[in-house]
Amino acid sequence: MGSQIRQIVSNLNLLKKKTHYSTPGEYKDIMDGLLYKKVLESDIGDSIKKREAFTFTINTDGISFSESSNLSLWPVYLVINEVDPAIRFCIENIIIAGILQKKLILFFKLI
Repeated sequence: MGSQIRQIVSNLNLLKKKTHYSTPGEYKDIMDGLLYKKVLESDIGDSIKKREAFTFTINTDGISFSESSNLSLWPVYLVINEVDPAIRFCIENIIIAGILQKKLILFFKLI
């Protein structure tokens, strides 16, 4: 995971450029939100502004092997919020954090 992050940061030169410009009062991206702005005002905010730290969005979505299978896989992936929204979800900017395996257990009530 670390190598994926380093590659994205290096490829996009995130350490040297500002990646987001917003108009006050517009909410087009997570970086426009109040919670993100609170994080920037916190102790870690200085590190984010200096590009020494990044914030992530975590996503997952399960898939089963077949309709009759009781086994499903849940890939867990991250994106760096400071990457330009136009390319944030491009495959080369997605970080694979892991894959969860889940066995579905069905309970039937006997009548």
